[in-house]
Amino acid sequence: RTFTFPIQRAADIVYGFASDVENLPRWASALGARVEKLSDERARGYTLEGPIEIEFAPLNPYFVRDHWATTPDGARIFVPMRVVPHGEACIVLLTLIRLPDMSDERFREDGDWMARDLAALKAVMEA
Repeated sequence: RTFTFPIQRAADIVYGFASDVENLPRWASALGARVEKLSDERARGYTLEGPIEIEFAPLNPYFVRDHWATTPDGARIFVPMRVVPHGEACIVLLTLIRLPDMSDERFREDGDWMARDLAALKAVMEA
């Protein structure tokens, strides 16, 4: 399931903000209330289910911010994310990939959470 959120800010500004690990608690609640920066490309979030490790694609001029999340139970989840320039604004695309053993209910819940997080990113960036 791919989410698309138009944001009325330039792509480089949104990409820079979303790529800064220290900004994650302001919009990415799926990673937990506290996110610890391990490096520019790695972070650890503290969720109710336990710690989650996040590894980001290196910063790049294409505004790709794909990441891999390793859950407390050891599952490694790929999350493609792009910031696409659109005039003076941009569109953020994030794809939620369904895991083979994921129930319909869990996939729907995760999707709802991703939508809330992207709405939060939009709200922060347009404030």
